[in-house]
Amino acid sequence: SGNAVDHGWGNAVIKDHYTFPAELIEHRVAMLDRMRKEGRIKGSSRIPRVAAHQVTENGPSFHIQIAEYYDQVGTNLTLDCKLPKPITVGNIICKTVREWDRAQAGIQGRSLPTFETSRLANTIGVGVGLSARDNNNVKHFVYRYRTPKAPVYPDTWHLPVSFALEIDPSVVGGEQYNIETLIRNDFPEELAAETQLLRRDFGSLRPIAFCRDLTRGGKPQFFLELECKLPLADLLAKIGASQEYTGLPRTLPDGVTTSLPMSPELACFLALTSSVKRA
Repeated sequence: SGNAVDHGWGNAVIKDHYTFPAELIEHRVAMLDRMRKEGRIKGSSRIPRVAAHQVTENGPSFHIQIAEYYDQVGTNLTLDCKLPKPITVGNIICKTVREWDRAQAGIQGRSLPTFETSRLANTIGVGVGLSARDNNNVKHFVYRYRTPKAPVYPDTWHLPVSFALEIDPSVVGGEQYNIETLIRNDFPEELAAETQLLRRDFGSLRPIAFCRDLTRGGKPQFFLELECKLPLADLLAKIGASQEYTGLPRTLPDGVTTSLPMSPELACFLALTSSVKRA
């Protein structure tokens, strides 16, 4: 993974469309049906898939394919659900998507397939930590509890803004785009949907890191921080309701830990911001 602070956000070339694996179509249908019945699925959307990644002298470079939100439901989001029927790869019998992706990539043990060899959707996720300062000028990070119907990391403490990056129809194949631009174009809508907050109340998005989410089979993940211009108390008073969160938001002073059960995204963000602060 590349550290966004050291190398910048990176550039992406949109080359083609992702072909969903034929072996997993039956699984995708079953998972979509289950999540619809549970009320945990939204409509599909146009999202970018990382097909290859490298760090060059000019910063991170991404080969992006166009995928659909439903593609990640049938792969990264349901990695460890039992397949409708096992898939055999060579002499390996695979009972889950995670086992299948490792087998088809020729991976043994617990190693992670590269973006180039993985056939999962591997769509870009964006996790944004909101911060604000109290009356003593101490920075606090905000976190919230996910509802049981949240499509990702339900029933756990989580980052207040977390989403699958969407790209609009103006983004076309064969062109090069700045990753920062793609994220900034989608972010205000996501901020409003998940917190009912306005972009103008915050400073600049600060890149923390680009990582791979091991829980989701190496799904690409950007971590960003957004510091509020308002005092902490005002920020907490303004955060509104969301379909994916419940209850009142909580805060954690910078550098302080908690024993509360938290999502891997929230735990990773807090670890990353601490390491950046000490650097």
